[in-house]
Amino acid sequence: MQASLEFIVADSFFARLGGLLARPRLREGQALVLAPCTSVHTLFMRYAIDVAFIDKQGRVMKLVE
Repeated sequence: MQASLEFIVADSFFARLGGLLARPRLREGQALVLAPCTSVHTLFMRYAIDVAFIDKQGRVMKLVE
């Protein structure tokens, strides 16, 4: 059985500014895509997140759990 993924894209300034703080907690299988984005902070986050930095070809360059 293959798991399905749902990508939520934050590609505007205000969507990226609010990030995960401006939306309900992600469910299993969901990911927030910040594009473009070169850094991520977790200040005021109420739960832990995993961050994958992905290049323009879709390759994972770095994973921070």
